[in-house]
Parts: sequence; structure tokens; C-alpha cells
Amino acid sequence: GLFQNGERRKWLDFSRTLIETTSGLYSWGAFGPPPTLKSLRGRAVGVVAGTHQARHLRRGDYGFRVRTFRNPLDMLGALARGEIAAAMHEDLSMDTLIRRAGISGDVVRLPVELIRNGVHAGVPKTRPDLRELVDWGFGSITVAEFRAIEERWIPDPKARFYIDRGTVIPFNEAEKEWLAEHPLIRVAMMDNWPPMSI
Repeated sequence: GLFQNGERRKWLDFSRTLIETTSGLYSWGAFGPPPTLKSLRGRAVGVVAGTHQARHLRRGDYGFRVRTFRNPLDMLGALARGEIAAAMHEDLSMDTLIRRAGISGDVVRLPVELIRNGVHAGVPKTRPDLRELVDWGFGSITVAEFRAIEERWIPDPKARFYIDRGTVIPFNEAEKEWLAEHPLIRVAMMDNWPPMSI
């Protein structure tokens, strides 16, 4: 699966969102209370080189001193040694690394979500026939089947994408792009036009 970005959209068509993934900041709990975004300004924050997270931190105006690592295990080691104040990584991957290393009680995720991305199948624009097959294939998997798959791979129910959210109408990709380009939306309430309330 791939995240969408401008460079990839030049040569790839993307399927509908298959799953969403988030990225957050992690600190070593033994070094005191978890830092805040504000307290991390000017401090070293680790990220894996060449990742979406690394590009996000370099573009963002967080004020961190970004330190890159070859892989997430090296970054986690630097966090444990106190060489970095926090580490940014994709949450599901970091949760797996933390459990495998046996340090679940030592690493704390900060209560802030820096990135939320849809994961898609990517198909070359030169293969619209393949895109149709990919969409048809994923479309034939029921929500119940997706939920069963997630239950096997994602232990934390709050981190799952296919959960019962009540009545939710998801945004399509064009709507998501428009919202990203218009971060401030004003809403007016009118109470003088019964039976309408806008």
C-alpha cells in the first residue's frame, strides 16, 4: 500500500482508501513526564530517513532539530539512550517494534496525531484495466471481512479503520483534497427560515 502525494499522482492512479494509518511522537517514559510539542522545540526528534514522516517534519514548522536514522530500530535505540527527546514513526509499526523489544511500559506515545494518511493500492496510469481489477477485487471484500483481517493484525481496537462509527458518510478523495486546501471553514446558523436550519 502507498500514501498519495503529488509526485506519485503524476504517474499512478490510486484505489479507494484501504486503511488509514497515523503517525505520532514517542518518548522514553523513564526520563520523566512525556514532553509536549512546545517543550520539544529546539530538541532532537528522530525520524527514519527517506520516509513520509521525515518529509513531514522537515516541511512542518515544529521547531524540532530533526535527526534521521537508517531504520526504526536504530531510532528506538537512540530514544532509549536519551540521544533524542522523541521519535516520530507510523503508529502501527512503532507499536509492533515496541512490543517485540519488550519495552511497552517504557515508551510513551504523546497524545497528538501529526499525520493521518489513507493507504491505497497504486497502479500505473498506463494500466487503467489493472486499476479496475484492483478496485473490483478490494470492492468484493466485505466490511466484516476487513474487520476480521484487522482484528488479527491490529491489537488495539482504537487503531483500527474498519470500526463501527455509526452513521458516517466518508469524504471522497476530491473532497479530502479540497478540505486540505481550505483548512478554515466558516459555518453560519440561520434560525429564521423554518423548517430549515442551516
